[in-house]
Amino acid sequence: MLSIIINPIHTIDTDRSKLYESTQSLSHFVLHDNEQQTYATERRALCWLKNFLHVLQHTDNTSEEHVNTVQIATSAVALLREKSNERVLKIRSQLKAGTLSPDDFLSLFTTNTNELHEHQFHSSHDDKDFLFREILGIDAPLVAQSARAQGELYFSSTPLREVINLIKKERFTPNDVIVDLGSGDGVTALFLHFATGANVIGIELDEKLCERAANLIKKFNLSHAVTCTKDNLITMELPKAPYYIMASPLEGPPLAILMQKLLPMKGSVIFPIYHAKNHLGTYKDSVQDLSGFNQKTFTQFGRIMI
Repeated sequence: MLSIIINPIHTIDTDRSKLYESTQSLSHFVLHDNEQQTYATERRALCWLKNFLHVLQHTDNTSEEHVNTVQIATSAVALLREKSNERVLKIRSQLKAGTLSPDDFLSLFTTNTNELHEHQFHSSHDDKDFLFREILGIDAPLVAQSARAQGELYFSSTPLREVINLIKKERFTPNDVIVDLGSGDGVTALFLHFATGANVIGIELDEKLCERAANLIKKFNLSHAVTCTKDNLITMELPKAPYYIMASPLEGPPLAILMQKLLPMKGSVIFPIYHAKNHLGTYKDSVQDLSGFNQKTFTQFGRIMI
């Protein structure tokens, strides 16, 4: 039922009638079809309705249909939030106490969870991202619009599905150390630790993002396992570790400089994920002369072994 309601969603931003129809149908499903709802469908419905409401509330329209659609969607979101509150509070409490195992934590994001349509308002984020941010108790934007120097990118939270795919593939353990290059607000670093038990070192240039990460680390009693250092990836001496991940901190020549610093880290593995894969492919002129960089291997596997 839910898949029928929201498919194909990627057309609704250009077809207002489809937006109203989809929002009303999904809201009715939430408010009245209780027997068909599961935890996974509730999560997906909440994610979609929040997106629908965001579009509707930023539309200059006073028609009766528009007003009614916003009202019913608001009611549906309120109900879903109430139902999920108890679950979220329980999970948050377990994480703070350290009583939720990595496998059990990861299952929250992988068991009975259908992937959302990849064209969700041209966004890469889905219900996993919204769920984890609710568990963390944060409502910060997924994208920060702070000014950046040339070669630096705007902060964009790495979609958790990319992190989950990496975890499934690499099987990190509690004995591992992972360095998150351009760790942003610390969400990815915390997820990596909760899902694997590994120690995570975050490095981020933006002071405000570092403060958010520090607050999360303190909130969940993780100072022994997760750190966030404010520093410049280009000028600092990088910590030595078996694993490095990078999502989208740099592009162009600064990215090439970072790669020059990483490649001598013998025995380590670099995991470019999210935008970093595209940036390394786009700026071939910047990286093609790097000794030891295998563009073909990287393109095929999304990783660089050194």
